[in-house]
Amino acid sequence: MLMAPMVGVWLYGTRTGLTWRAVGESVDHARTLGIRPRLVQLQAILVGGLSSGLGGAVLSVDYTQTWAKELTKGRGLVAVGLVIVARWNPFLVLPTALLFGLFEAAVLRLQAIGLEVSSYLLACLPYAMCLAVLVLTHLMTERASHMPESLKNVFDPGRNT
Repeated sequence: MLMAPMVGVWLYGTRTGLTWRAVGESVDHARTLGIRPRLVQLQAILVGGLSSGLGGAVLSVDYTQTWAKELTKGRGLVAVGLVIVARWNPFLVLPTALLFGLFEAAVLRLQAIGLEVSSYLLACLPYAMCLAVLVLTHLMTERASHMPESLKNVFDPGRNT
């Protein structure tokens, strides 16, 4: 729980974090500032991979206390959705993740009290909530996407790279 605010402070308050943000916003502008974008991108990929591995370890060791087939069950996609809902802001990721966790816990509570609804339908509740919040934030904000410019180029082939 401390990692998200620590990453936010690091990204917005340190020279290395600002360098990473600059590369994420525009590789060309970062290059003109004397930053080596490929090196920064490689560092970010390595840190992201280590963080994903740590998350998987926590999931198997602490959360379920076992390893099973399909243990993650789409949680990586939910993580991407949470980042988008949080508008790419590390300080908003934790409250967004807690909201998702609240709905996941509510599913277990609703099943425990014997609600007469399909378990498959209840299992969709956290994901539907994530989608609903994404749509609501898109409708409520002027600029729905605060996605870094370099990442927009990946999803929009018509843009100049």
